[in-house]
Amino acid sequence: MYRITTDEISSDQVTALPKEALLIYAEILGVLELVPWQGDPMNDENPNGPLRTLAFGQFGMITYLILDDQLRVDLVDVTWV
Repeated sequence: MYRITTDEISSDQVTALPKEALLIYAEILGVLELVPWQGDPMNDENPNGPLRTLAFGQFGMITYLILDDQLRVDLVDVTWV
């Protein structure tokens, strides 16, 4: 199981999520803990790269970095439009 970390910016972004996004966001964290490679590569030219994105809900996206050697996923950006 991977450990999820958030920096100050990502934490602020999560705090700003609307109520309807929070449950979906929590479900996405569960996915990232188990299968973080399920997300799409940030750079299509590097499909195996550790910087990934994963959509959540109809209008949300998480960008994250997978650190396999540490079993850690660092949230880089959380967006809800």
